Amino acid sequence: MESFYRPPEQLVLDGNISENWKRFQQKFDVFLEATDLKTKDESKKIAVFLNLIGDHGLELHNSFTYTDQERKSLNSIMQKFTEYCSPRTNEIFERYKFNSISQKEGQGFDSFLTDLRKAVKTTGYKDQNEMIRDRIVMGILDKTTQERLLRESQLTLTKAIEFCRAIEISKQQSKTMQESSTDVQVDAVKHNKHNQSMQSCKYCGYKHDTKKKCPALGKTCAICQGRNHFASVCRNKGKKNQTRKGNETSERRKKVDDVQKKEDRTDQEDSDSDEFFVDSVKSVGAVGVNKEEDTMWKQKLIVDGKEIEFKLDTGAEVSILPAYVLDRCKILKVKVKPTKVTLVAYGSDKFKIRPIGEISLECSCKNRNAIVDFIVVDCKNQVPLLGLAGCMALKLIRRVDNVVKNVNTNFRSLEELKSKYPQVFKGLGRFPNDYHITLKDNAVPTISPIRRVPQTLRNKLKNKLDDMCRLGVIKKVDKPTSFLHPLVIVEKPNGDIRLCLDPKSLNESIKREHFLIPSLEEISYKLSNKRFFTVLDMKDGYWQIALDEASCDLCTFGTPFGKYQFTGLAFGINSAPEAFQKKNYEVFGDIDGVGLYFDDLIITGETEAEHDKNLKEVLDRAVKYNLKFNFSKIQFKKDNVRYMGQIFSKKGISTNKSYTDAIIKMPNPQNKTQLLRFLGMHG
Repeated sequence: MESFYRPPEQLVLDGNISENWKRFQQKFDVFLEATDLKTKDESKKIAVFLNLIGDHGLELHNSFTYTDQERKSLNSIMQKFTEYCSPRTNEIFERYKFNSISQKEGQGFDSFLTDLRKAVKTTGYKDQNEMIRDRIVMGILDKTTQERLLRESQLTLTKAIEFCRAIEISKQQSKTMQESSTDVQVDAVKHNKHNQSMQSCKYCGYKHDTKKKCPALGKTCAICQGRNHFASVCRNKGKKNQTRKGNETSERRKKVDDVQKKEDRTDQEDSDSDEFFVDSVKSVGAVGVNKEEDTMWKQKLIVDGKEIEFKLDTGAEVSILPAYVLDRCKILKVKVKPTKVTLVAYGSDKFKIRPIGEISLECSCKNRNAIVDFIVVDCKNQVPLLGLAGCMALKLIRRVDNVVKNVNTNFRSLEELKSKYPQVFKGLGRFPNDYHITLKDNAVPTISPIRRVPQTLRNKLKNKLDDMCRLGVIKKVDKPTSFLHPLVIVEKPNGDIRLCLDPKSLNESIKREHFLIPSLEEISYKLSNKRFFTVLDMKDGYWQIALDEASCDLCTFGTPFGKYQFTGLAFGINSAPEAFQKKNYEVFGDIDGVGLYFDDLIITGETEAEHDKNLKEVLDRAVKYNLKFNFSKIQFKKDNVRYMGQIFSKKGISTNKSYTDAIIKMPNPQNKTQLLRFLGMHG
């Protein structure tokens, strides 16, 4: 009987393991039902399950720990797989992600609805349809649709979906009809009597019905500056320009260099073409005008392997390349494509240039490469023009939104920063106000035996204790204390050692601070759209929090050289992370563009001036409150930095390649212990 039905495929433990397991579980249940195996005994069903799950699934099954009763139950075995494959979810964060979903530009409504249906499954909302309905109204891209949805007093999810789909379909149909109505092909022209009444107009030069409005009405002539006629039919055409008011007697020849896109179109223009206005003009031979090399900003670019000199113009929205430059440089690899762009001269709608076409070429300048779109024109002796988009693509210019008047706030180098704030990199800092460790009412004092230290570490330990006493981090005591903790010695890669407590009994008796630690998502949201980054590491972290006398007694530890106690917050105290984060937030938490994660501070800015202003504020606070940073660990004013195990840059957050390489290059497991390590590394 079983051979007539297709069994489920093996369980895949790569990719989305949760979805793979749910799909396998569903197919397996269907297979049991179809083959009447549900009525069989448990041992039969377990054997079928383990046979179908595949080699990887069987290895995973062998790694689970079962009781004798669980090993004989199919439901218990499948529950183990469910617990392993189903990720732990944070309901609050899942709801945050759901409520952040909005329809993106160009995204269809059904795609937007699918995103909402997927995300709502893990939110734990009781009425999911109602939440999807609300999110559609709040996240829909088209504001007109949103307003019409809000007018519905009894809006249900079904109504909202039907309405949004109808609006989207109607817009698509309307767009199709408009496009089909404009793209009309003329196959023949039929003469009729009405055309006989159309004559050449003396004001515009075009033929049009005399009963209709002349396109020249209200326009200014480019020759005589008169009104209501075009330059092409001007009566003063061909005559010399008359002397204007004042003493302006020299004639000036104007040269077109800069272009700017124009959105308006006259009645005589082709509706399918784009027009570009000239944004400025250049006077040639005028008295009092600077030399061309003084006023024109030029830059040599490598275009398709050939060196070409361009004029840089930030007011132009297109880049211009004369045809003679293409011929001279023999750029033949890329063909010139037709274009509908029209160039219009400054001050006159009638002076137009119809380009030959457009071409996209690879340009480079100072080791920066970019593909730039050029408009090709047939103009001799004209300078090639690089517009705003090309200048920004090659990073020849950068937009500055604000200027900081006080130039002394700028930090040009790390050494300059150190010279301006030398005190924040020397000695041991201390936060304001001593910290008190609060114990529970049922706390039980504990005295742990002093641990022996290997002879090879005794000298290092004695020197370290003496150094910490000189810094004021610890002090030697002879009096009895309620707690005495073992000492943990950690060797660093550089040969130095770190001293930590092992306060297991004390931690069980401490009342925690319960201060919220920011997540990666919260910090990244606050630091979005930033371009400059600096990361500061607080020197000796927890030790910068001074303990009161009672708390010092709680942090007493024994060594072969006597008893000592920490005067600063010790590593190993379970309330230390929250206490440290709280102290940090009180000092630096209100500064814009600054993220705090324990002893690491990230300072950012959209501009260099904003970044330096925020960095100066952090350093000023550090001086004011006597806090210290580790100079050797500074990541200073970079476009990307390592922070919280990720890479922060102007493009956003990306994974740290050094971490992913460790997982990718991890060898295949050969035994159970290596398999468990492998599964732990891969989450």
